Formats: sequence, C-alpha cells, structure tokens
Amino acid sequence: MPMSTNRSTTRPKSRQAAHTEAHYDRLTETNQLASPLLRLPSELRDRIYELVLAPTHPQNTALEVYTRNPIGSRLARAYLAPLSTCCQMRAEGFVTFYSLNTFEFYSTTRVISFAATIGEAACNVVKSVRLFVMVIRREKAIQEALDKCLSLFPGLENVSMRLVNYMGMHRRTRFKVEHAAKPGLNVVFE
Repeated sequence: MPMSTNRSTTRPKSRQAAHTEAHYDRLTETNQLASPLLRLPSELRDRIYELVLAPTHPQNTALEVYTRNPIGSRLARAYLAPLSTCCQMRAEGFVTFYSLNTFEFYSTTRVISFAATIGEAACNVVKSVRLFVMVIRREKAIQEALDKCLSLFPGLENVSMRLVNYMGMHRRTRFKVEHAAKPGLNVVFE
C-alpha cells in the first residue's frame, strides 16, 4: 500500500510553537476537568505530592543513582510515576520530588551524570545528597566531592558522607567540614 501524501496534521511544525502559554493554559483547563486529583485545590495537591513523592520509611530515605539508569531501582522509579502522568502533574510535583528526597552517589562521576540527566532546573532544587567517598587521601577526596556537589546543586542544604577505604569497608570519622562558599551547609559523616 503506498504511503499517503496527505500532510494535513494538527501537530505544530516546531515543538516550541506547541509550548506557548496559551497551550499550557488549555492543557491545564482540560486536565482539571478530566482529573479528580487536578480538581482539588493546589494546597491539597501539594500535600498529596509530598506524601507520594517523598520517602516515608526510615530505611528507604535515599534514592541510589546509577550512571546508566539515573534514578536507580524500579522501586525508586515508581516514585516518579505520578510525575509521568501529565505535564501539569510534573510541573506541580517536580520541586517536591527533587527537594524532599536524598540522592545517593557512589562517585563524583555519578553526580555529574545525574545532574546532566535531570537538568539545571531540577539541580537548583536538590537539597540533600549522600556521598560515598574513597579515603585514599581523605581530606582532598572529601573537599573535591563537596565542591562538585555545590557547583551542581546550588540549593544544597544537607550532605551526608560515608567514607570508604580501598577494601570497601566503611570508616567512622569525627570531624566536621565547613565550606567557605556555603557557610550554612550541614555536612554529616555517617
């Protein structure tokens, strides 16, 4: 069967043309009419996003981040399902997800990969990370990891660090790191 030469379609020529303010207003209006959740007041929806998108179990407080699969396990990705429902839910729940969760990294390479994957807007609202740092040269490795996180996540408020020796064993430490660029940064060693 030959391909149709009919080129009439409602799809805009450029993606930017589709994403105008009026376009989003129409989508929002349509979504609010169709969705019971989106008909709720925004304050109530924000509270629902907090309950759904933030971890509630103390054993599951961090989302592991992998280079190949930036958000980690299936369970961790399940947290993102509500954000995949529609543009409006993503826009409303976006800040909640990235600001309330702790993201766990096993290398600075993964920090960089994660930041590139989620984009600048999400990086700006990340507030908490957990880093595993190899302690061959402890002070230098800690400072480099901290500097990298602060450069990628300007809104960072909490950093948990776990020092790991070359055999993979965790080491306890009892010192505090203060960062000149961000004096209020809370750095905790586990």
